[in-house]
Amino acid sequence: LLFRSSHASPGVSGNNGLDLGDAHLNAELQEKYIDLMCQINPTQVYAYLKAASGYRLEQTLQICRKHEQQESIAFLLERAGDIKGAFEILLDILKERVNKLLSSLEEDSNNSSETLLLGHVQAQVVKLVRVCQLGSSQL
Repeated sequence: LLFRSSHASPGVSGNNGLDLGDAHLNAELQEKYIDLMCQINPTQVYAYLKAASGYRLEQTLQICRKHEQQESIAFLLERAGDIKGAFEILLDILKERVNKLLSSLEEDSNNSSETLLLGHVQAQVVKLVRVCQLGSSQL
């Protein structure tokens, strides 16, 4: 395997610095990359999965479950057609973020952390609304 860049990530665009003819091997490489990302840079997994293609859903879902990557699990469930499962996970994340925001407000902490927490809550609401729109017939 030839890497054009030491920072190339498999599966995001073009041939991604990889000279691979075997799609199965490419999927395995991506899954290993995702597994490593879950360990080293877990906050980037969701964004990577949204941008990437070529990974196998079931195997990637197992990796994300192993590393408890809830937003990534919800995204993969949505792609697999399990809208209800995705919705339930996103709702749990929203509840957790609302509780963090309420705790922060009760502790009378600084405004910048409250603003950040509110931004997280708002982002989660947007994700929930999107899932509801995509799968309104299934919920």
